[in-house]
Amino acid sequence: MTVHDAPARVDADHGPDGVLDAARRLTPILPIGLGLLVVMVASGLAIVHVLDGVREWDLDMMRRLVESRTTTLDRLTEWGTWFAETIPVVVITVVVVAFARWRTGRWSVPLAFAAAIGSEKLIYLLTSVIVQRDRPPVPTLGETYATASFPSGHVGSAIALYGGIALVAGVITGRRAVRLVLLAAAIVVAAIVGYCRMYRGFHYPTDVIAGFLLGATCLAAAWIPTVERDCPGA
Repeated sequence: MTVHDAPARVDADHGPDGVLDAARRLTPILPIGLGLLVVMVASGLAIVHVLDGVREWDLDMMRRLVESRTTTLDRLTEWGTWFAETIPVVVITVVVVAFARWRTGRWSVPLAFAAAIGSEKLIYLLTSVIVQRDRPPVPTLGETYATASFPSGHVGSAIALYGGIALVAGVITGRRAVRLVLLAAAIVVAAIVGYCRMYRGFHYPTDVIAGFLLGATCLAAAWIPTVERDCPGA
């Protein structure tokens, strides 16, 4: 179903697919987000305080990455992290929200997209503050303002942002192939960001894995009850 094929909707704040209707459909994200926060915190604390084998594997992987550093990779990984830096994420989010609202004439699509990004950021922040995992004890390339390592906010942002763009594009074009191709591209971008953050010494592999799961879950929790029921598979 393309945007043009969708049934006519009352574009009022309280009508079908209005602001209040879209917000109401987003309510499942609250219990899901709370449950996700509990899982993320529990996982992070277990890694930091209980799972010695996981920590040893993490550290071994980090040491191998440090040993593999080259001048070319140093430069490429600096560029690779740009995809999920704060300023690009904020700017792209604002642009996509405005474009999705204009292009679809609906509130559910831009609100679901914004909710995915916002919930990922909030859960990441709370988890990092509670878990307080130290950065890997290896030389870093560049600087970072955040001091906590778990989970990777860059990876979470990458999968929520670019995965969300893929879903928005699927609704606008009405083509399943477009959505699938762009979702695959989003996964590649998130993988690149994760590798760059590990290579530069800022995150362990488990931080990256947790960030990916965080971003993907927030995206699904925001999108499925809000948009997917009207445009399944779009």
